[in-house]
Amino acid sequence: MISYRAHREGIMRSLAKRLGLFLMLGMTTVAHAEPLQPGQAYTGGTNLDIASLGLSLTVPIGWTALLPPGSSVLVMTPDDQSYVLATADHATLDEVRSGLSEPLALGNGVVLTPNGTPLQTGQDLRVSYTVTGLPMAYEGDGRSRAVSNDVVVSVIALAVTGALDPTREVADQFLDNMQVSSKPTAATNTANNDDWHSYLQGRHLVRYFGDSSYNETQHIYLCADGRFRKTFGSGGHTSYGDGWSSGATASADSGQWHASGTGNQGSLVLQFTGGVRSEVYLEYRDNKVYLDGVQWLRDPENSYCG
Repeated sequence: MISYRAHREGIMRSLAKRLGLFLMLGMTTVAHAEPLQPGQAYTGGTNLDIASLGLSLTVPIGWTALLPPGSSVLVMTPDDQSYVLATADHATLDEVRSGLSEPLALGNGVVLTPNGTPLQTGQDLRVSYTVTGLPMAYEGDGRSRAVSNDVVVSVIALAVTGALDPTREVADQFLDNMQVSSKPTAATNTANNDDWHSYLQGRHLVRYFGDSSYNETQHIYLCADGRFRKTFGSGGHTSYGDGWSSGATASADSGQWHASGTGNQGSLVLQFTGGVRSEVYLEYRDNKVYLDGVQWLRDPENSYCG
């Protein structure tokens, strides 16, 4: 049986992740203001700047914050049991409204399902979540606010069922204290100067992984008409005594896709036919494409889209 701690590590690695069930061990912390950096843990009271969005934020007192490598979601926790997740992007409230009505897949079978449509409360959109796929019962509460004409900040409070109120209060205060610090810094354009949606149209992305006993292959076909297909295949063998066993798995899903962002960073949204929505962090560096911090190859052949 997979331990609770191992399960948490898997969630962190999978979607970088919207749920910050991660280990705080061995992380160097800082207590002074500096630009937000992936993989760096920050202590409560630290002031951070996000120059690309022109935002300034403060880590709640008594909490620790971390932006996992390859992620666009800041994860904050006081005790590795309750969490506040924060993300920001160039968008309007109307653009994020539909996404708040859809399930959020966090990886490893963990899903946040909205309890109805988002409600307008003052200048914010709010939605409550039922959390499934964890060994303990969790619940969540999300809030999104346009902090400027083209930047929306979203926070999600997550805690064990029945103990959400204190975490929700921290999330609300964190959002209330968010400041527009400066004019956003323009990002560096990708090699072909396209926005991410144009760049990915018609693409076939492939990822291979394996060692002497296990291998897996993933394909994502992104069609110009908005369709996508994602496939996964794996195989391997395990030795035991004088014998060995082997096995293989395969799966395929499809739906609609869109990407946002320009320059070297963006996001890819996969809306699966079954209703699950997955968001992937995009990065372009050293002439390579990374999804959630992992390099994917660009195959010139796209047999699915034709």
